[in-house]
Amino acid sequence: MRRQINMKNKHIFFAEDTEKTCFKKSKALSKVEKFLKWVNEPVDAEASQESISRDNGQDTCTSSDSEEQEMSVTKGDKPLELSNPEPEPCHAISLAGELETEKNEGDSTVAAITDKEGCVAQEIPDCLQVETEAEIKKKKKKQNKKVIGLPPEIAAVPKLAKYWAQRYRLFSRFDDGIKLDTEGWFSVTPEKIAEHIAGRVSQSFKCDIVVDAFCGVGGNTIQFALTGKRVIAIDIDPVKIDLARNNAEVYGIADKIEFICGDFLLLASHLKADVVFLSPPWGGPDYATAETFDIRTMMSPDGFEIFRLSQKITNNIVYFLPRNADIDQVASLAGPGGQVEIEQNFLNNKLKTITAYFGNLIRKPVSES
Repeated sequence: MRRQINMKNKHIFFAEDTEKTCFKKSKALSKVEKFLKWVNEPVDAEASQESISRDNGQDTCTSSDSEEQEMSVTKGDKPLELSNPEPEPCHAISLAGELETEKNEGDSTVAAITDKEGCVAQEIPDCLQVETEAEIKKKKKKQNKKVIGLPPEIAAVPKLAKYWAQRYRLFSRFDDGIKLDTEGWFSVTPEKIAEHIAGRVSQSFKCDIVVDAFCGVGGNTIQFALTGKRVIAIDIDPVKIDLARNNAEVYGIADKIEFICGDFLLLASHLKADVVFLSPPWGGPDYATAETFDIRTMMSPDGFEIFRLSQKITNNIVYFLPRNADIDQVASLAGPGGQVEIEQNFLNNKLKTITAYFGNLIRKPVSES
């Protein structure tokens, strides 16, 4: 007599509130055990032992009723036969995170193996190691691009290489068509500082017209115009006037600027404005090597004469100077009993320049405002 008993696979669930795994006893298995006892043959114990050992070997993946088995029992002269084919692969789902087993269906899947103490050992996936190597290659490519990407006119003047690396600090829209000459690279005001100065002027008092007496390639002129002011941009160099006009067009505010090619010292007495911004030439990058920058002797024209002529237009003057300018000299420009506000301009935690404010541009103390 042969009798077949089919059993379905079951998942093992690990409860969150207990470390013990609860198994449900199969009704079919109970019937088999009763039947084996009834047969009362020597193979009885042997088959039972084999069944138990198989169950223990697969406890981590399936319960005793989770194996799909075909059990054939023969009564008579033939011994009892137990047919147990290979079980289908299964997953143990751990709600408490004590056991995780995943199928490795691709290169991106990593198996987590739980040891007896509940520790999970994980291997570093190959894909992460490949990404790390790729990142290193990208960094090398970027470094190579910095060297290879220098325009011929910049590569021809080695001292301009560091300014080229900082081009987006000078003009955030550099790639949109900004143009500079050699002097413009080291004389233009960094955009963040120029933006700050324009904001200070705009917030100090109601003013409509600003004169940029030495506009250069237009760094400060553009920021004043972006605040809604009418700007009179003056420079004695026609090349710089053309560059400033081009750069203003890049920022879309050329219509708010009147460009004049001329000498400010000759034009000052004919100008009318609410504010004058002074950023005369500092004599090139060598100014930084001096311990103290003398605005009378190290500027051409004389820094004191420039300030005196500006006062004919207005007392509201902004003087943009090197970080090593002589503070006592700057203070003396206000005259006896006069006032001046000197501001230090930092960029990336480094002191870059100083800005002196005169007239109504000086901030009033909180108690007076």
